Amino acid sequence: MPAISPVGLRWAVSHDSVDLTYHEFRRNIDGARIETLPSLDGRKRKLQARPCNLTSRFFKQFALPRKALLSKPGRNYPVGPCRLRITEGDPMKSENNRLVFRHLIAVGIVCLILCPPSISLGWGAGGHMIVAKVAFDRLNPKAKAQVATLLAIPIPPAAESAKSKDFVNAAHWADDIRSAPGFDTFAPRHFIDRPFSTDGTPLPAIPSPNIVTALRENVKILKTSTDQNARAQALRFIIHFVGDIHQPLHCATRVDSAHPHGDQGGNKVTIKITGKNGMLQSIDLHKYWDDGIETFPKGGPPPQFVPPSLDRIPPVAALATKANPASNPALKLGDPFNFLLWAGESFSLARDVTYHGMTNGAQPSAAYRSKAVKVARQRVAWAGYRLAALLNSVWH
Repeated sequence: MPAISPVGLRWAVSHDSVDLTYHEFRRNIDGARIETLPSLDGRKRKLQARPCNLTSRFFKQFALPRKALLSKPGRNYPVGPCRLRITEGDPMKSENNRLVFRHLIAVGIVCLILCPPSISLGWGAGGHMIVAKVAFDRLNPKAKAQVATLLAIPIPPAAESAKSKDFVNAAHWADDIRSAPGFDTFAPRHFIDRPFSTDGTPLPAIPSPNIVTALRENVKILKTSTDQNARAQALRFIIHFVGDIHQPLHCATRVDSAHPHGDQGGNKVTIKITGKNGMLQSIDLHKYWDDGIETFPKGGPPPQFVPPSLDRIPPVAALATKANPASNPALKLGDPFNFLLWAGESFSLARDVTYHGMTNGAQPSAAYRSKAVKVARQRVAWAGYRLAALLNSVWH
């Protein structure tokens, strides 16, 4: 069986605790039994935990203490992004249960190998950094001083916060911490799945919480909380979520008979683009737009996902702002908390531009790419202008 990398499990396992019996844990000396199967909501990236097998190599990859194998009931241990909780009892009371257990193990392994969960991160790190650069250049002195103070606070996870103390790098913090224990509940707050149907399929309800409710919550915390740590976290989320809500595919999902619950904002649409070697390669539509139609600075490969260097951001930000000046009255900069307006714009662009002609196996035409690049640049520029207006309003 090919090895399953910790990166795959990083996104595949729920952050919820997984109960394992003390006897079963001791009996399986090679590891704990965990299986993950996609939940119906899919895009939320929360997966249901069920029995599966993690062999000794996963103990090494996740650095689980070997003393855990001798632990008494009631102890908790981290395994990647989840926690094992050892409990009393033994569920394997009959041979039939053991056979069912082995079947679930096989199903779980096949799901992880053949059907890895897609990762939706809004704009990539480069896109978020462009938004932040545009915004930072427009902040008033008081706002700059306040954000500097809050970003210097080492909020959990401290290791990630230490990497992004400046405003531009703080823009990708909310994606950096998505696999950290305790932060799984924030996943649905990166988007709002407003559905539209192409064949009359009934539309599912818009889930809540979502990015609109998240922006309202965090703005309230930033304005009114007396807890500096809470305000520091809220600021980081606001910087990121304002970028996300301007990505068209974070505000729409296409519904049809094949996808009655939606296509997860284009994550289930695989298109073909020409790679650097001149050969066609597959990419999901959502990621294509995350990368600004291949025009935004890219970061490093997984599992580190190192963001692009700061010196690569200003030239791309300048292109976006030059083509999209802040004088456009449609920006409504005097109303910097109109999150429904921003989401509505993104929804319309997704329906009319982003999804247009894009089905599985489609190859974007030159005309599509040209229009898409213009839209992507407009959205990051507008996100930057509006983020600055929002923060300047908080600290006017």
